[in-house]
Amino acid sequence: MTSTAGKVPPTFVINLARQVERKRRMQAIISTAGVKPVFIEAVDGSKLSSSELQPWRRSGKRSLLNAGEVGCLLSHISVWERIVRDRIDHAVVLEDDLVIAPTFRQILLRIGDLPEFDLLRIETDRSPIVFRQKSEMAIAGHHVHKLLRGATRTGGYVISRRGAHRLLASVNDFEQAVDVEMFNPRRSVVDKLDMLQLVPAICVQAELVPGIAMQSPYLSSGIETLGQRADTRLGKRRPTNPTAMESFRAIVRPAKRLAVNLLIRPLGQTERPIPLIDCSAPHWAVPNASAGRSAGAG
Repeated sequence: MTSTAGKVPPTFVINLARQVERKRRMQAIISTAGVKPVFIEAVDGSKLSSSELQPWRRSGKRSLLNAGEVGCLLSHISVWERIVRDRIDHAVVLEDDLVIAPTFRQILLRIGDLPEFDLLRIETDRSPIVFRQKSEMAIAGHHVHKLLRGATRTGGYVISRRGAHRLLASVNDFEQAVDVEMFNPRRSVVDKLDMLQLVPAICVQAELVPGIAMQSPYLSSGIETLGQRADTRLGKRRPTNPTAMESFRAIVRPAKRLAVNLLIRPLGQTERPIPLIDCSAPHWAVPNASAGRSAGAG
C-alpha cells in the first residue's frame, strides 16, 4: 500500500510514444515543480484495429466514440488498473499537454489530509460547473469544494483507490467519452462518486492558454484529428460550423446561468467557471530549447 499522507502521491503522466516533445516538456515542467513524474505509455487510438475499437462503439445507448476517444479511455483505464493492482491510496493523473501552477507541489503534499473522496479535479477548462459554495478544506491558498456536475476534461485529477475501483466497475457501461463519464454524473452511468474540485485550479490544458498552443502546435489536442468528436447520440456528429440554434444558445447562455444560480444558491450551490491561479510563474510554459536542456540535465 502506498500512503500519501505528508508526501506527493505517485504522479502518472499519460503520453503517446510518438509525442516525444510533449514528454520532454512535461518532464521539465513537473520536475521544476519538485515532483517526479511517472510516464505511462498511452494507447494510440490510430493504431487500434476495428475489432479493438468495436467493443467501445457498440450500438444502443453508447455514443460513437472516435479512435482518439477510445485510445484516451483505454489509457486512463490502464492507470486505474495500476492504482488498484499496486494498492496506491491516491494518485495524480495528468495528460501531457498541461501547464501547471506554482502551488502544484504544495497541493499534492496535502492530498492525504483531505476527507475521503473518489476524484479530485485539479484542472479547469474555464467552463461553468456546479459545486457547493461551502469549502471542505483550505490548502495553500486554495479551497476544496464538493463537485456536483457540469465538468469535463481529464487533463488533471487526483484519484483514490476506491475511486479507481468504482470507475473500473462501471467502465463497460460507459456511454460517453471518459471525461464526460467521470465528472458529469447527470450524463454518466457512474453514480455515487465523491467528487471534489480545487478552487482555484492548478493546471489547465495548454490549448486553453492564449499563446502557448500557437507557439507550440504539438500541444493541440490529438483527439479531434482522429475523427470529429462524437455527439451524445449514436451516429450524430457535431457540425463544423455552429447552427442557428447553437448561436442562439450562446447568446442566451449568460441569462440562463444567472437564472440557474438564483435557483440553486438557496441550496448552497453555485455555477461558475473555475478560476485559474496566476500563470505568471516561468514554469507554466517551458520553451522547447529549455525543456530539452532540463530533460537532458537529469
